[in-house]
Amino acid sequence: MSKKHQVTPKTASDKTRKNHLQELPPASNTSEAANEEYKLMREEILQYMEEYQTVRNMMYAVTGVILGFSGKIWENDPYLFLLPLVAILPCYVLYYDYWKNVVRASVYIQLFLEKSTDEDTKRSSNVSGYRWEGRLRKFSEKYDPSIRPRWKAQLLFHAQQLPYFLCAGVCLLLFILKTVEPSFCGNTGTLSIKAVDLLLSVGLIILSFVIFTTFFQVDTEAIEEKWLEVKQEESIKG
Repeated sequence: MSKKHQVTPKTASDKTRKNHLQELPPASNTSEAANEEYKLMREEILQYMEEYQTVRNMMYAVTGVILGFSGKIWENDPYLFLLPLVAILPCYVLYYDYWKNVVRASVYIQLFLEKSTDEDTKRSSNVSGYRWEGRLRKFSEKYDPSIRPRWKAQLLFHAQQLPYFLCAGVCLLLFILKTVEPSFCGNTGTLSIKAVDLLLSVGLIILSFVIFTTFFQVDTEAIEEKWLEVKQEESIKG
């Protein structure tokens, strides 16, 4: 038999390798899946932002309606000034959770879906063709290098917190002023305040302080470290 008609027998390893290659998705399909995931993640971020705006507007509406009352109703019952806190404090916690989810999704996109370098593009097709998150981060670094990107994110986050701080502060201040004002004893200039009002004021101030400080900062670097750990674990298992 001539050499060109000789057939090399297939080994078990050759069959296994062939089956494995058949199971692998084409590079184009993998890239399309990454693009689709990228779009879904961006939609999720936008949804979080819309829900955050809804929560903040609800807080504004409740606070504005209650504080917008005028007349003798406040003189008879200054405790109504505290009602907005029932909406302000929970809305603030929801705002913090939405912002944290936005940061988590943004970091995920940068680490798992975007092509960071040409070498990454050559090595893997499991990335999308989009670069928005990564390029925005680099732009922030170059636009104002005197301020670290992390500090910029913190400033933006704290700027979004101000409405909650101000609304809660105004409600507590108005309640304190209304409870203290009628307590001046004639011309003696002495001040008396009910123990219940004092305890309520101090308790609500402490409660507001605890909530605002507990949910004060979203640690972007900590979230990035956790995603990197997940990525490293997947690379080891893969």
